[in-house]
Amino acid sequence: MPEIIDERYISKSLNLKGEKNIVAIPSTIFFSSQPLSYSPIRSIYSPEERLVQLGKSINSCREKIKDCYIILLESSDIQSAQIPNFHQLNLAISFSHNKKLQKLANGPHKGAAEIFMLRRLARLLTNFDFDYFHKLSGRYFLNNAYQKIMTKKYVFVVSGGHLSSRYYIVPKSLFSHYKRMLSFAYLFSLMGFSIETVFTKIIPQSKINCVKEIGLSGNIAVDGTIISE
Repeated sequence: MPEIIDERYISKSLNLKGEKNIVAIPSTIFFSSQPLSYSPIRSIYSPEERLVQLGKSINSCREKIKDCYIILLESSDIQSAQIPNFHQLNLAISFSHNKKLQKLANGPHKGAAEIFMLRRLARLLTNFDFDYFHKLSGRYFLNNAYQKIMTKKYVFVVSGGHLSSRYYIVPKSLFSHYKRMLSFAYLFSLMGFSIETVFTKIIPQSKINCVKEIGLSGNIAVDGTIISE
């Protein structure tokens, strides 16, 4: 059974050997009452409902992605017993005591908090030995239409003319490039630009395998809109 590790005390690097697929799930279970830049409501779902949705995210990764090492990146102060399917994780990292992250997570541009956690994880994966890095936003899940796409390019779903950031795949050969893209995206997210807008602008088209559907489902937090990509 994994434990939730405080981000402040985790080792400077993670040395993962033989893991073909690293799956990162950024999550915020407990949320602020402050409005977002694009919505006065942050989430119509309660923390309890968000926990159930997160459990579904975790289970879907374990079911759909073979040989995966699942890492939860949680901004909230939460106990392992509260998280459904926690036993299916390999590692859980808590950012609940990181004051900078908390300010971002409770601010108007929540994408900045997600990128903050992903950048921290990317720096930890210095001695990595895996084939693909997958990012799945917490509360969304991989459905029965999911098929992993093996390619030497980024894999993104195109939604509304932008690259969707709910789920994407980064091949090992582009991981260093991805870390640089996260740094750029973080700076722009602080100015209010969405992750989707920034990735669409800064990641070269020649490095992207754009797909119409990847096999993802879920509900947008602010209004419950059903998403299928």
